[in-house]
Amino acid sequence: MRTLPDNPDLDHLRQQAKDLLTGLRDTDPTTSLATAQNLLARQHGFRTWTDLKAEVDRQRGGADVTDPALARAVADVYSLGAVTGPMRSLARPDDAGRQWSLETDRGRWAVRTMDTWWPIVSDEDDVALQEAAAAAGVLLPAPVRSRSGAVTESVGEHSWRVYEWAHSGPPLTAPAGSAVTREVGGILATFTGWRCRWTASARGTTCSCPR
Repeated sequence: MRTLPDNPDLDHLRQQAKDLLTGLRDTDPTTSLATAQNLLARQHGFRTWTDLKAEVDRQRGGADVTDPALARAVADVYSLGAVTGPMRSLARPDDAGRQWSLETDRGRWAVRTMDTWWPIVSDEDDVALQEAAAAAGVLLPAPVRSRSGAVTESVGEHSWRVYEWAHSGPPLTAPAGSAVTREVGGILATFTGWRCRWTASARGTTCSCPR
């Protein structure tokens, strides 16, 4: 089940419902917006769109805010500039830590604690993979190093990592059409080094990759 962020945006959810409607109409052109909205609500654990809207209204403005001194300390360690607003939570804690939004005179930054993160690879290897993905054309937030050149720093009682803020659209909420799956296939082919030809048909999207 999907979860709402700390400060949910109804306009964002409306756009997700419209995107979901587009995907649903690939298989059933008669699907209505109300059907897509109710399906999106059920994905978030609510019976109807009306119930989801009521919960969004209840949670609006409910994000947590850190101590201003902590926000300034994080900004200083990572050379992010002068803090211009509260550092607000973006979501509940997950299996790595918690995500926060920090605004400075240099822009907006995605900041997160890493207190419960158990790395599969080192910080440097993790960043190297992200940089390789970016070089291959994958859009993702760029990691920010601290003044000392480190990826992760201890500030206050937490370990932190920082990324450049990247605006993103709503996540895919329905099976994607052939154009999207063809593009995704091309990206996967880039990672594997294959030159694939993706073909859409009534039976789905297939590729002619060497096996």
